[in-house]
Amino acid sequence: MESIAIGKPGQVPTDDIDTRAQTLFKMFGNHSGQVIPNGLRKTITFSKSLRDFGDFRDANVMLINAKSADKPFTIGLP
Repeated sequence: MESIAIGKPGQVPTDDIDTRAQTLFKMFGNHSGQVIPNGLRKTITFSKSLRDFGDFRDANVMLINAKSADKPFTIGLP
């Protein structure tokens, strides 16, 4: 999954998005039939060098930590 923030001319992403850019939620285990009852979550900090989400590579919910009242999110299938 990927999200893109498009700001006004002259803005940078951190004008609209917190430096703790996104929170990932993992509701399923490594096998689609394995449900995690209360889920797991991990907040990812903005970093230009981030290459690996570790155990959250297959997270199925992504919440963008926007600096607004609206918090966009995406829910994907496991």
